[in-house]
Amino acid sequence: MTDLTGHGTLYDGDENELGAVAYRITHEGTDGGPIIAWAGELTFVEEDAVLEPGTYLLETEDGTRGEVEIDPSGTTSGGAREVTFTGIGVLDPATG
Repeated sequence: MTDLTGHGTLYDGDENELGAVAYRITHEGTDGGPIIAWAGELTFVEEDAVLEPGTYLLETEDGTRGEVEIDPSGTTSGGAREVTFTGIGVLDPATG
């Protein structure tokens, strides 16, 4: 398992910006290649946000975008700022 960490932006399904986030993506892909199975956690940087379970868009610091499914539990033990997710589809830095 490999971890990819950084800062990015979270958007809702209509691509409205919800806020700046720090993220940790855990995956089994190779460096620089497409990531097929991925999941992780994100933390809102500036303010708390309450997210309903559902599909959101995560943009990583290099501009790569991928859809994430917010887990039904919504938050981890850290409160509303820390959210767990599962990646949907392929996360491919080469195509953004």
